[in-house]
Amino acid sequence: MVMDPVLFLGVVTVLAAGLAFYFMRKRRVKLAESVIGVMLIFVVVFVIPFLGLIKVLPKESFLLGPDQEIRGMFPKKAQLWRWDSQLSGASVVSYAAEETKVFMEVKPITDNPKVRDVRYTVIVKAFGTPEKVLAVQQWLAENNSHQNVKDFLEFWLYEFNEKHSQDLAVFYNPKDAKQQCLFFRLVAGFFKPHLKGSGVTLKSARFRLL
Repeated sequence: MVMDPVLFLGVVTVLAAGLAFYFMRKRRVKLAESVIGVMLIFVVVFVIPFLGLIKVLPKESFLLGPDQEIRGMFPKKAQLWRWDSQLSGASVVSYAAEETKVFMEVKPITDNPKVRDVRYTVIVKAFGTPEKVLAVQQWLAENNSHQNVKDFLEFWLYEFNEKHSQDLAVFYNPKDAKQQCLFFRLVAGFFKPHLKGSGVTLKSARFRLL
């Protein structure tokens, strides 16, 4: 097992500092000065170039191989030697959960009749695990008319507005928890077949009136 690069640097630095302190206590000033000088040379000659040999991986990231295989998962920030076999041909991909929010406005006509200005917000959640990242990527590739999750969400919300314009006219009180619940169910029911197998989940849908 290869020692962690940062840990290796820390061990060397602590040992050198301890040696210098030891010589100082023994009143061997010249030796202590020599050790400190060697430490400075070590930092300039070895440590600074050495840092270029370390690949820093951000937290909540994973290594994706050229064949779309998951090589390593890193919940916390990590360091690898640049010659580590896991890095060969791999790309670093974030799997951190992301939320996508879209605002919409529709003006359905009520039975009265009158125009009701309904504005609503839909939030979906994507990623969270390497597997979900790959699922979203595959899903977008299969639905190549959509560039990203937000583009997909906007497209189908326009379709939702067209299909359910009359249903939206019944929502008149955003302070009513039951109406908010019914609105969420309406949105969830519409998106269920479109989100199947996508790695994207509906988090919230709330309406308000202007």
